[in-house]
Amino acid sequence: MQMRWNVLGSPGGVRLANLFYHNTTLTAVDLSANRLGAEAALVIGEALKANTTLVSLDLNENPLGEDGIRHLMTMLVINRKLETLELKSCNVGKLPAEVCLLRVTSRLWDVHLL
Repeated sequence: MQMRWNVLGSPGGVRLANLFYHNTTLTAVDLSANRLGAEAALVIGEALKANTTLVSLDLNENPLGEDGIRHLMTMLVINRKLETLELKSCNVGKLPAEVCLLRVTSRLWDVHLL
């Protein structure tokens, strides 16, 4: 599902997260450049803990910040289906090393940060 550049903001991202709770068909979602923040990352992460079909999530160019990335990292400990997570230009700060270490302990094949 391609939803790039829709300017959803965190409120829209929170509402969209419900899709991940109930999704049984989507395998790839592009939410890049939607102004999603840490609040949206928290809710999306919670929804993806229960999701068993999504294998690729693109969150590039969203101001997730370190808190948002940490929320997603928590999800990855539980979600064993997601293989690709795009996080380029998300204000990750000092987290790239932590995320790369997480790749070793989860099923992720690709983590794109820079």
